[in-house]
Amino acid sequence: MIETRKIQLVGHRSYAVSLPKKWVIDNFLKEKDIVFIEITEDNNLLIKKNDEKIEIKEAVEFNCDDITNIKEFIIFCYVKNIKHLVLKSKKFDINKISQIKKIISYLDGYEIINENDKIIEISFLFKETNISVKKIISRVAYLITLLFEAMRNNDKNMIEDIENNIDRLYHLSRRILFSCVNNYEARVLNQISHREDVFFYLEIIKKLERFAD
Repeated sequence: MIETRKIQLVGHRSYAVSLPKKWVIDNFLKEKDIVFIEITEDNNLLIKKNDEKIEIKEAVEFNCDDITNIKEFIIFCYVKNIKHLVLKSKKFDINKISQIKKIISYLDGYEIINENDKIIEISFLFKETNISVKKIISRVAYLITLLFEAMRNNDKNMIEDIENNIDRLYHLSRRILFSCVNNYEARVLNQISHREDVFFYLEIIKKLERFAD
């Protein structure tokens, strides 16, 4: 079903479109709840409720055998500020363990704290993030200039290292920004005056990461 909405100017900062009442009710949303807006590759908007994939909480436990894409799942947990993740399996094979460890290696703060052939526990060990999103954006921009230099010199090892660093910073920035949505102190630390500016920074860092790719 397609509905039409008029775009309205809100203050002098942004534009607004009302959400269909049925969609809000069907998704158990209410006034002041947060939704996420993603700009797709074909320049359309995709609106998501914040618990679309899993309930956001401090710790989660899942059967790894039921997860289709373990990389996307772990990154999602990281970005959503889940501090403790327990993955279970009937038996982890070497390839699956290697895949998980590779993902963890470029998610700053995530470390494996317990591991055997049936369970892998991952925790976020940083007490607090001491880098702001603006500094991350500046760092990524600088790394992109180094990436061009590495490409000119055909230095494959340096290219891979820079790409991994950019990926780490990209996921870290998303983790910080999503924490800013409902955390006033986090917004102050990152010099973000308005909650809607979070999504502006999300779009900037996403475009930089795609440009680096």
